[in-house]
Amino acid sequence: VQGVTPLTGTFYDISTSIGASDMAGWTVTQGSVDVIVSYWPPPPATGGNSLDMNGTGPGTITQVFATDVNATYVVMFWLSGNPDGNPGLSSDSPPNPATKVLDVTATGTPMLPYDFTLPSNAGESNMTWVPEAYSFVATSDTTTLTFAGDPTNLSAYGPALGGVSVTETAATGASCKDGGWATMYEPTGTPFKNQGDCVSYYAISGATPIGS
Repeated sequence: VQGVTPLTGTFYDISTSIGASDMAGWTVTQGSVDVIVSYWPPPPATGGNSLDMNGTGPGTITQVFATDVNATYVVMFWLSGNPDGNPGLSSDSPPNPATKVLDVTATGTPMLPYDFTLPSNAGESNMTWVPEAYSFVATSDTTTLTFAGDPTNLSAYGPALGGVSVTETAATGASCKDGGWATMYEPTGTPFKNQGDCVSYYAISGATPIGS
């Protein structure tokens, strides 16, 4: 996560009420997150800051950006977990799970969970970041990308997120094959009725929207 308003210290908490828009382009929409300045190193070759998605509890961040209808977008990010506390110790209250879960969604689809289990040698100097990818097909000219901490993990130790990037891959007529039309949409957000409509749409480069 880049572009955070620089502050002194190793990390700081932002929430819906305090510093919600301190991250350029991102907004805290639920709960709170910790912006990691130097408490642990960022993902490889990314620089900047990372996040603990649990500030005082699970938090949610969103970003709205322009998209092309029917284009496929790949969201790349790095995932780890806050190694502090007593991960996996059932007597802790609230429990601090050793497996951290990060939820991701775009275009209003159900949350997709990504798991990270802390290794036995986990620590601030050994974050063992893992690269992950999430893809979606845009259904409108703007899309809201959401990352959220696991709502069942009420501790202050959540999944760690960093190095987020988004890349567009334009859809083509070949995307209509093998039922691909089912994920294609008119600029109005209406899904194509069948594979023939999908091929026709791309054959004329979308000059005449389906249903006109």
